[in-house]
Amino acid sequence: IYIYYGNTSVADQENPTGTWSGYVMVQHMQGASSGEILDSTSYNNDASTSLGGDATYQQIGKIAEAVDFDGTSNYLVINDSDSLDLSTTFKISGWFYISELIGQYRFISKNDSGSDYAYEIQAINEKWGQNGSVRIFLNDNESGLVTPPNEILVDNYDQWVHIATTYDNSKLSLYFNGSEVSSVSQAIPVYS
Repeated sequence: IYIYYGNTSVADQENPTGTWSGYVMVQHMQGASSGEILDSTSYNNDASTSLGGDATYQQIGKIAEAVDFDGTSNYLVINDSDSLDLSTTFKISGWFYISELIGQYRFISKNDSGSDYAYEIQAINEKWGQNGSVRIFLNDNESGLVTPPNEILVDNYDQWVHIATTYDNSKLSLYFNGSEVSSVSQAIPVYS
């Protein structure tokens, strides 16, 4: 690693797509509008638009900048890409700042043009008998939803949390702040 801080005569050697080799989408949420939320991988899964009202951009995030969504209706749209279809192994994760849970929130989701979701990480208030529950749902397009049996109970608001899900061709796991909180062992068909 070479560091040339402040030396403007040194050529830029930044290589974001090389840094994120093996990933299909990495969003840093940096930009002043939805059209500036760019994927750092070679797949170019950039945000194309913001729907449901404009979010607030260039907010202080866990790592660099963040986008503040209103929690009720606005979201970023990323055009469909085969690269976003899940395969026999995958990891989906992100940092989220949850100020409150009122209703249902989809942190990350992929759906068809209708209302069928291939996958999503969602939080919902007052469901499954618990307030502030976070779950992962996968729709295998055959037998319906596959989800680990336990959800994350979010009881610490107004702080950054890391939510992740992994699948290793036999086990679907849900993580909260680096700790596995739920899993289910099951072969899952490829999702699209």
